[in-house]
Amino acid sequence: LKAEIFTALGRSGAAQSLLRAALEVASSRKDVVARARLHNALAGNLLAKGDGRAREHLVLAERGFTTAGQSRSALQVAVNLAMLDGGRSALAELLPRAREARDPQLEATLLLNLAALGDEDAIDKAGRIIDRLQHPDLLWRHRYLAGKQRLAKDPTDDKAVDLLREAVDELERRRRSVAQRNQTSAKAFVTEHDDVYRALVDAYTARGEDKKAYVWAQRLADEQGAPDDPQLASLAVREDELVARLED
Repeated sequence: LKAEIFTALGRSGAAQSLLRAALEVASSRKDVVARARLHNALAGNLLAKGDGRAREHLVLAERGFTTAGQSRSALQVAVNLAMLDGGRSALAELLPRAREARDPQLEATLLLNLAALGDEDAIDKAGRIIDRLQHPDLLWRHRYLAGKQRLAKDPTDDKAVDLLREAVDELERRRRSVAQRNQTSAKAFVTEHDDVYRALVDAYTARGEDKKAYVWAQRLADEQGAPDDPQLASLAVREDELVARLED
């Protein structure tokens, strides 16, 4: 718990020290499950810093969970490991394991990861599972990827815009829920998902629906604050262009 708090506060060094100390205790007690969990937590801590040593901890975590007979936890770690390695083949190989574990949520996650890496068939397979599960995190991501895939084929595809709007609507529901607890976290939430909002703005712009594009571009800028970094400066330029077009 302390490690999680330190991580949340941005004190990843303190969190890492706590996790390593706990790992030594778990090792001395020969607690396989605790060791696996701590290796997994250490991997998350290192990944947040872009530290390549995360991989060795993921390998040890998967091995530990497998030894302890916790196949679902081992599979979840294997997914993170495959994503870290960036291989479509590694992810595809995990699909049978997800089906054997009867874990539709993890199967859908794998399919979405494959879709993000360019597997066009995966998006439809994921959609069928996600429509059944109605899991919020999976829903917005599926709609976003499906919309982007359709736009790549036809920039004016009506269905693509509908899908992107569904993705944004789902994120907006999440944002409002977060805002009830912490407004700062709500702004950070929008920033973390700004690629989805931007995709909708781009889609509306490509269709010549400048008013709708401007509304969402302005909404994104308002949530993120003043454009004091390259990304936001670029968005401000887009807003100026849209305003000029609206005034013509």
